[in-house]
Amino acid sequence: MTLSAPQPPLLDSLRALPRPFWVLCAGTFINRFGTFVFPFLTIYLTKRGFATHEIQWALFAHGAGHLGAVFLGGWLADRIGRRNTIALSMFSAAAAMVALEAAQTIGAIVLFAGLTGLTIASYHPASSALLADIIPAEGRVRAYTLLRIAINSGWAAGVATGGWLATQNPSFLFWGDAFTCSVFGVLALTMLPHGLRRSKVRAPWGEAIVSALANRPFVAVFAANAFAALVFCQMSTTFAKQVTAGGFSETTFGILLAANGVLIAAFELPISNYTSRLPVRPVLALGYLLIGGGFALNIFGPHLFFLTSAMVVFTLGEMLCLPVSGAHVAGLAPAEMRGRYMGLFGLSWSSAALVAPLGLALFDLSPALLWLSSALVGVAGAVTITLWGAPEGDG
Repeated sequence: MTLSAPQPPLLDSLRALPRPFWVLCAGTFINRFGTFVFPFLTIYLTKRGFATHEIQWALFAHGAGHLGAVFLGGWLADRIGRRNTIALSMFSAAAAMVALEAAQTIGAIVLFAGLTGLTIASYHPASSALLADIIPAEGRVRAYTLLRIAINSGWAAGVATGGWLATQNPSFLFWGDAFTCSVFGVLALTMLPHGLRRSKVRAPWGEAIVSALANRPFVAVFAANAFAALVFCQMSTTFAKQVTAGGFSETTFGILLAANGVLIAAFELPISNYTSRLPVRPVLALGYLLIGGGFALNIFGPHLFFLTSAMVVFTLGEMLCLPVSGAHVAGLAPAEMRGRYMGLFGLSWSSAALVAPLGLALFDLSPALLWLSSALVGVAGAVTITLWGAPEGDG
C-alpha cells in the first residue's frame, strides 16, 4: 500500500475547521451522553417481566423505526435543510422517549419503541451531510473522526451514568434521554446552518436510488457495512445478556460500553490520521475482521477478561473502519444527493437493527453459536469490500 500526499499538521487542520462543525460536535456529544434507553432496554424489559419474544418485538420495532428514518431523514435533509431536520428529529425523539416510559402494555411499548427509532435516527443523514457540506473532501476523514470522538465520548460518559441510573430509578433513563435530545434540538435551531437543500424541487428518492445502484464502490461499502452492523447491534442487545449471564450488574455492563467510547476518544484521532492516507479497501477489510473477531471472543464465556478483551478488539476494528467509510461515502455522493446517499448508507445500519434482535433467540439457543456467527459476518464484510470495492474507491 502506498501513502497519499502529506497532509497539513494535525493542529493546523483542527484550527481550520469551521464553527458550525464544532457546534455539531457539541450537540452530538450532549445527545449521545443521554443515550440511556436503548443500551439498557433489554435489561429493563426483562426486569419488568416481559418474555424474550416480547422483547424481540420491541427491538424489531425500534429497528423498523431506524429503517424508516433512513428514507425520512435523507429526504428531509435534502428538502428542508440539515438544520431543520436535526431539530425536528431531536424534538420528536424527546416526545417519543417520554411516551415509551409511560407505556405499560407490550403493544404500547412496541409502538413507541418504533417511534423512538424513527425519530432518534432521522437526524443521522442530515448530520453526515452537513459535515460533508462544510468540510472539504481532503479534511473529511479527520472531521468524521472528531465527530465520532464526540459521539463516543458522550457515549462513554452516558452509558456509565445510565448503568447507575438504571439501578436507582429506570424512569431517569427515559427523561434524561428526552432532555438531552431537546438540548441538541435547540442548538441546531440556533447555531447550525441549513447546509445544501433543494427547496424548489421534491428531492425525489428515485433518482438517488438509481444513482446509488449504479455506483459500484457505494454498493460494495454498503453491503460490507451491513455485515459489520449486524455485529454492532449485538452490543446493545445480546452483549447485555452475556454480561448478566456472568452474574455482573448493569453498572458493569455500562462500564464495558463506556470503555468503547473511552478508547475511541483516546486513540481514534491518531489512528485515523494515519489510515486517511491509506487505500480504503484494506483499511475497511481489516476493521470488519476485527469487529467480528472481537465479539467472537465471547465464545469463551462470560468472564470479565474475555468480556473486556472482546470490547477492546471490537473497538479497534470500529476505529479503523467507521471514520473511513463515512468519509468515503460522502466523497462518492453527488453534492445534490448527499443527504439521500447518507440516508441510503444508513440503511445498512437500520437493516441490521431490524434483523439483529434475532440474535436474542440465537443466544438462548447457544451463545457460542451467536458469537461464532459474529466472526463469520465480519469475514463476510471483509471479503465483500475486498472483492467488490472498485479500485477507484481506494483514495
